[in-house]
Amino acid sequence: MDRVLRMNPKVELHEKTDIFDFSTSENIDLVVADVSFVSMRKILHADIIKKKCQHAVFLIMIKPQFEASANFLERGIVKNETIRRKILTDFETWAKSQGFFIVRKHDNSLRGKTGNRERFYLMRRYK
Repeated sequence: MDRVLRMNPKVELHEKTDIFDFSTSENIDLVVADVSFVSMRKILHADIIKKKCQHAVFLIMIKPQFEASANFLERGIVKNETIRRKILTDFETWAKSQGFFIVRKHDNSLRGKTGNRERFYLMRRYK
């Protein structure tokens, strides 16, 4: 996190927090998530997201390797672009079915450590 944001009293950071153990009495305005080794579907389905993020903006990174079944991976990497796009399309369909509206999406210009191509999503909930 940039130092300017880190020092801003309006910003509340919860880095290295287990979302499934997190609670707050406050409503959440912004969710920024870059997670590994778990599907973003599971994160977005967490109780705290459903209860406290009704009006939040979500900026998330989807890592196709954690959304895919094992048979789509080659040593933990989604190498086939057609399969990658299917995984992302399946995520988008799921997100819409869960009440999310995709405002914008953009492929990360940098590849992950092992070569995976990840995608950013800017999302909100349907009102």
